[in-house]
Amino acid sequence: MKLYLLMMSVWSLSLFAKPVDITLLIDKNYKPYMYMQDGQASGIYAELLMAAASKLPDFTLHLQGVSWQEGKLMIKSGEALGLVGTYYHGKERPYVYPYSINFSSERVITVCAPGKVTQSPAAWPTDYDDLLVGNIQGYDGWLRDNVRSELNTRHVNFLEIPNTELALEMVIKGRLDCALSEQSAFAFFMKALKAQGKFDPTKHAMPVVVNEISNESVYIGYSATGIAKGNFADAERFRREFDYALFDLLQNGELAAIYQRYMQ
Repeated sequence: MKLYLLMMSVWSLSLFAKPVDITLLIDKNYKPYMYMQDGQASGIYAELLMAAASKLPDFTLHLQGVSWQEGKLMIKSGEALGLVGTYYHGKERPYVYPYSINFSSERVITVCAPGKVTQSPAAWPTDYDDLLVGNIQGYDGWLRDNVRSELNTRHVNFLEIPNTELALEMVIKGRLDCALSEQSAFAFFMKALKAQGKFDPTKHAMPVVVNEISNESVYIGYSATGIAKGNFADAERFRREFDYALFDLLQNGELAAIYQRYMQ
């Protein structure tokens, strides 16, 4: 009888236990993948993650928008559990570990005004001699945290730009020779610039994709520092269950469906 009562007590506690709050960081301005709009997390990755979280009754997921640079610092200090959208940077960022399952991929490209890079096919960075290339602030991971390497700076003049939309507008207006971009972001923002009247095919030359710099797998990167400090007691259980939920959604084509809604 005592054992029965004990089991009933445990069952009752689990039945009415409050879900655990989990907060992950997203880039607040990385359209179309993740951004904040009217105080709400939006974008392809935000929708996918919230769909996965809806499958986990034991957890309530919150997505907090920060700048990418701020997000990396919060992961390094152990202040935040995870950063959505990171590439694998094992050696460059040992404080980011472990990683979720890969849930997407991104292609880092160079976009240039026509005629700026004359070699075809062109090689990065050797065929970009003395060109002014926009690099998005905080996104040094696009070049493996090595934007200012001796090889890159020997050939390329970099200018830090706040966001991809402005960088593409500067290429269109001749203020930049080229810009680093993500391939889907390039398509997304060219459509937006055309709708805003900032790109007119009758007046402006269409920027061209010259090189694919890298094809990167995308993950949630967790804070090795925070986990080691014991800041997140439910981290392991959340990671495991969230990976299961993400995998099921990917198998069911959820990411492709969300992607089409944003890119159509």
